[in-house]
Amino acid sequence: MQEWYEHWFIPSERITVSPSYGLFHFYSFAVTTGILIAIIFAGYQFFKRGLKLETVLIGAVFAVPGGLFGASFFGKLGNSGYSFWQLFAFWEAGLSIHGGLIGGAALGIIAFYIIGRKEKVSLLTYMDCVLPHILLSQAIGRWGNFFNSEVVGRPAGLYSEGVLSWLPNFIRENMTFVFNGPYGSQIGTINLVQGLEYVMHPIFLYESFWFTILWAFIVLLVPLIKNFAKNVPWKKDPQSFPIKKTAIPFNKIIQNENFEPKKYNVIAFENDSSNEELFYMKNKDIWKKAYYKNIDKIAVLEYEEQMSEMSQKKGIKTHWQKGKALVKANNPNDYLIMKVGVQSGFYFFAWNFVRVILESQRPTDNLFISGNQTLSVIIIALIMAFGLLFVVLSQYITPYLFRKPGFVYEKEYFHTKLSLEKKTKDKTYSSSDIIEKNKLKEQKAKEKLDKILNKN
Repeated sequence: MQEWYEHWFIPSERITVSPSYGLFHFYSFAVTTGILIAIIFAGYQFFKRGLKLETVLIGAVFAVPGGLFGASFFGKLGNSGYSFWQLFAFWEAGLSIHGGLIGGAALGIIAFYIIGRKEKVSLLTYMDCVLPHILLSQAIGRWGNFFNSEVVGRPAGLYSEGVLSWLPNFIRENMTFVFNGPYGSQIGTINLVQGLEYVMHPIFLYESFWFTILWAFIVLLVPLIKNFAKNVPWKKDPQSFPIKKTAIPFNKIIQNENFEPKKYNVIAFENDSSNEELFYMKNKDIWKKAYYKNIDKIAVLEYEEQMSEMSQKKGIKTHWQKGKALVKANNPNDYLIMKVGVQSGFYFFAWNFVRVILESQRPTDNLFISGNQTLSVIIIALIMAFGLLFVVLSQYITPYLFRKPGFVYEKEYFHTKLSLEKKTKDKTYSSSDIIEKNKLKEQKAKEKLDKILNKN
């Protein structure tokens, strides 16, 4: 590893931006704006999932101060010149993103866990609503580093040679520094000469750009993966879930007890004699009807029957089977659904993926582990690997180990008779579950037969 330090380079006279303009400090403004944007987007996710919006603010009351103080403490720790109380001065430069996550996560997880037990919402559900938007917060906050003339990488070359000319001029000018380090120093393939101007790699810009791209990928694209699976509702049952403009006899539609007129888009009459109309449904409405708002009564009754059979059995295998039965009862058609926790895992992976690539660009005193690039890269790579492991565990393992009826995960899991009794303390439920289950099975078999006959 080639050692080089941030103080070897001093801002040139070309730099026009300033950390502060009177009482206005751009660094604090950028950090605050990033936090507010993250809270707003988190609130939108809460709204989409039907969660209480005030929970976002309660969580923020704990997580934001914890994140700011943690970022300041870990960012300044180990650097000389700071008193104990100055370690917590988050309004000054020198924040550590990893430190911010440690401090914010510690208090945020405690707050959301306590609220989640009361509101019957999984902690992972809250995490998925909040964590991915921290990437956007980090992307905005990096522009505070630009105004502070920090978070720059190795020199790309002499200013006079026109290096990094693809950058907007106001960025390139403000990435120009004068070398004032030891005589005969070399960084990479560049032999440095004292007093000459060098254009530094804008790490703040690289991180800001890729954090925004990865945020869009995690929040907007990852949830759409389910639409490209083989087992989607409109392929399995195109009559009930017409995604294309499909001619369906209107009298067949209205006979369906699950028919919701507002969910269908009526295009035009096909012909008056057959009374057929062209119907189609939007993807989001299909998923609501087929999964998110759907409770399959037969699957629920079968689940309770399985639980009754396994009530006297114990052990890890039985626990796994119970969890698998619960997930199956809430998704009897085995649709490919992104489980809660997956987006949180992708957040850890994405953030550290960018960081591990750019770590070799940083000065020795600005590494994750100051003065030790190898250890820094190893630790960041381990956090990145943890993110991928978190994705796999959230999708394929934890749903079968830790889920309970009545809690909100990807959807609100159905309330079993027992969970409803515990919640409402009302024990007046009917004991005719088996009779009802048989009737539902007969009804479902008849519907399947009708579909087959209609196709023929």
